[in-house]
Amino acid sequence: MSQEEDLPILAALEKVIDRALPPEIQRYCKRLQLFELKVAFGLEATDPGLDPTLFDIDNIGAMLDKEVIPMKTCTNHSVLPLRKTDSILVVGMVDPNSYLALDEITTLASKQSLTVQRRVIAKQDFQQVIDRIRDAQTSKSKTEASAGLSEEALMVGDDVFGEDLTDAEQGEDLSTSATNENSAPVIALVDKILAKALKEGASDIHIEPQEKELRVRFRKDGLMREQFFLSDNKRLPKNIVNAVVSRFKIISNLNIAEKRVPQDGKL
Repeated sequence: MSQEEDLPILAALEKVIDRALPPEIQRYCKRLQLFELKVAFGLEATDPGLDPTLFDIDNIGAMLDKEVIPMKTCTNHSVLPLRKTDSILVVGMVDPNSYLALDEITTLASKQSLTVQRRVIAKQDFQQVIDRIRDAQTSKSKTEASAGLSEEALMVGDDVFGEDLTDAEQGEDLSTSATNENSAPVIALVDKILAKALKEGASDIHIEPQEKELRVRFRKDGLMREQFFLSDNKRLPKNIVNAVVSRFKIISNLNIAEKRVPQDGKL
């Protein structure tokens, strides 16, 4: 099946039979695809299953960081730097006959005294590698940003929700308070919760209303640990619960008015 078709051959076959193909059939189909690409372009075709060392995510990501081939060039022309030696740059290309892509890559390589060797790669393999690199870069950036925050910067001051503590004792509804999901104290608290969760490598964040307080817990390595206390180990005031939950919904593009059914969101 040609690379220009929207549906890869494996996906097309699985759609026809309405179930996932066995691994051996998937590999056989992929070999047929690589053979087709080799015949079509007259170049060696490869993929992560055939040569995993060429598709090392850390290695490719490092070359992109050093701009051996910039990320913009890769996404514009569907190309990947696969291997670099002192004199050779192996490049995976979805369309090795693209004059614009080849001209730009050759120019970049010549400035580094490198000779380009082309390999044909499938469109879906290119996209999977790019997606994994972007995910890794995003995770790295978030981790570095949160690592730069001190424990003191992630603490919640006693005076931040001082009025709310009083209101909570009087049973005042948060909706009538100046503190809501768009208020500075709530935004700062949610930001600190996310930053600390990233810094500590937590897999889950639990916002748990108690009888008179709000408990925040992180799950890490299967264990739940409580976080975010005021002085004297006092928990956060309960009447900020709705605001905190709504803030998480807002940044996850969820419906803040829906409270009866679960919702899935993404930051």
